[in-house]
Amino acid sequence: MKFSMRQLIWNFFFRMAVGLGLIVTVNLICSMAEIPLWVGVNPVTAAATGFLGVPGVFLLYGITGYGL
Repeated sequence: MKFSMRQLIWNFFFRMAVGLGLIVTVNLICSMAEIPLWVGVNPVTAAATGFLGVPGVFLLYGITGYGL
């Protein structure tokens, strides 16, 4: 299966937008439930969610929860 560069870039930015939206939503839910678990929104997390998608968001929360 061959993808064009435009499709790859579009896919990256789509996953990044969805991932960052999910991070903001989970951070809001955790703060409302007084759970001390949050992931910052910065270029590193944006790149991680862009490359890995929603599993990358779970990975970021797993790393944060584990305390690394």
